[in-house]
Amino acid sequence: MILFTVLMFALNKEVNGQTKTYLTGQKTGNKVQAGSLIGLGTGSAGLSAPMSTEAWGCGLLGAQTNEFRFYYADQTILTGSTSNSTTITASRNFGLAGLLGSGADTYLQFRNTANATITANTPTYFKLGGRPTNTGITLAVGGLLGIVELNSITGTAYSGASNYKLNTATTNALCSNPYNGLENNGSVAGTSTTKLLLDAAGDWYAKVTPNAAYNAVRLNVAFPTDLSLANVAAEINVNVYHAFTETDGGICNTSPQFTSPGEALGGITLNTAGVGGLQLSQLVANPQQAINGNAGDYSSFSSGLASVGVANQVAQSFYFDHKATTEDGVRLQLGIQGSLINLGLLKLTTIKFNAYNGTSTTPVYQSNLNDLATLLQLNLLNLVVINGSPSHKKLDFVFKPGVQFDRLEVVFDQGVAAVGVLGDALRIYEVNLAPALPTITLQPTTANSTNICEGSNAGFNVTATAATSGVITGYQWQYLNAADSTWVDAPSGTTSALTVTAVTNAMNNRWYRAKILGGNASCPGEIYSNEVKLTVTPRAVASDITALGTTVCPGISSTLTASTLTVASPSFKWYSNAALTGSPLSSTNQLTAAPTITTSYWVTVQGTGKCENAPNTAKQVTITVNSLQPPPVLTISSN
Repeated sequence: MILFTVLMFALNKEVNGQTKTYLTGQKTGNKVQAGSLIGLGTGSAGLSAPMSTEAWGCGLLGAQTNEFRFYYADQTILTGSTSNSTTITASRNFGLAGLLGSGADTYLQFRNTANATITANTPTYFKLGGRPTNTGITLAVGGLLGIVELNSITGTAYSGASNYKLNTATTNALCSNPYNGLENNGSVAGTSTTKLLLDAAGDWYAKVTPNAAYNAVRLNVAFPTDLSLANVAAEINVNVYHAFTETDGGICNTSPQFTSPGEALGGITLNTAGVGGLQLSQLVANPQQAINGNAGDYSSFSSGLASVGVANQVAQSFYFDHKATTEDGVRLQLGIQGSLINLGLLKLTTIKFNAYNGTSTTPVYQSNLNDLATLLQLNLLNLVVINGSPSHKKLDFVFKPGVQFDRLEVVFDQGVAAVGVLGDALRIYEVNLAPALPTITLQPTTANSTNICEGSNAGFNVTATAATSGVITGYQWQYLNAADSTWVDAPSGTTSALTVTAVTNAMNNRWYRAKILGGNASCPGEIYSNEVKLTVTPRAVASDITALGTTVCPGISSTLTASTLTVASPSFKWYSNAALTGSPLSSTNQLTAAPTITTSYWVTVQGTGKCENAPNTAKQVTITVNSLQPPPVLTISSN
């Protein structure tokens, strides 16, 4: 008997407060015959270089048997390498005479370093690099089209696994290869869940989470049981670089570590043709762009293609590297298609949020955008006016599930929408944890900024409360610069109340919001209030008023009349001075006066969309009083 002994040591790497520990124990691979008859062969199934085969199996008369095991002892690969990988290939090929399918399902199994036990519910991550691919599969498999490879990759945990042994004995004289050795793979440990995920760089991973203690984990690549014979000459290929466990990240790791590639929930309705294939990119495009930290990038949701089918619910899940606390919030930056908003706010129940803890499939928190808008006092109608491109409106908000969670699922429910919103229906720009951020208990409103007259002061207020373990470190009010759609810090806007002094007509319809700074003292963050609009009403000017003066004799009563062609529903006031101080002389469009000397009066107007004239801008109207001439001197002479 030949015994291969390999001593390997765990490679630990610190990343963002997490320690990665690579599984560096012995690795084995296996491919199981899937042909209809013994001896049809495994086709192209197997594991590629740089892995090396340590043992072959053989059977009757030297023919290949139903099972072939491979043993690997290469210390230079699969231990944290980012440049070397092996490709697991499951295949269905033509067998003898091209009649029956041959091929195999394949796996690669890692033992932990020194066969040490790993605690239950600790995930092992297989780095796959590029997306798993399939070729030769065109028909509906497992109720889905074109994404069969994602249903074909599963993980299984084992306990009691030990080093493999090789056996050089042969089954008979005709067998030229040594018979299989002992894999010593152990026994299945509990139940494992498998998720295929992407990181911010777009690299793929398989996350395998067993619910029992284990010391080895296997990645299986197998064709679905309902594969049609029409899919003979097909392959599923999965690259594997390494496998590792890692410690939880710190509270300040706010970005998701992984995201799902997109999920079809509630089934897919297929067209009758069943041709082509519904790709994940037709459900969620560019999923990694929602976690890459670039504010301009986004993932986008669709309900499918009309020619292929419709997914009732499309989802994207975000996986954090630690459990959020009951005080942590979630900050979401969404882009919502204008056509969806135009359906009415109640249709925004189609955008749902579910939080999960661990491997449980039961949400610990559920809500939707419409309910959150009500709870957070968000004015979603503002989306129609501001933020984002003409086709999509952006919304930036924070909500607190109030429970522990480590995964957030964003769902677009096409069934609830009950409309054919296809294509780029919903965008996710950013998803982040918000550790111990304050809660906005009173959003600013437009009530104190409506009909603010030009030149007057306007005010906004926001009320925020610090979390039990958090702080509020400051405020910063901002306004939207319409020229380039950027938010600009407002001068002197560093308290919970903002006063905008002497507003101008140029400020009309300007949007304001409050940025509240604070949260966890070690990694403070920021949240934003609802956006509110400043409405500035211009003041009337003298040219808005028509009024003519007159000339009278001293003490003679005269009535002045004012009118306007530019102000709707006007009301007038008459004053005795240009500064418009004191009580009005008249609050109608007429003023009756009997001055003894030439006197000027000032008339103002206000009405729909116009405030009363500002001081020194009213219409001046003058009553000119002719001076009395002395009576003529009469000279009477006699004849």
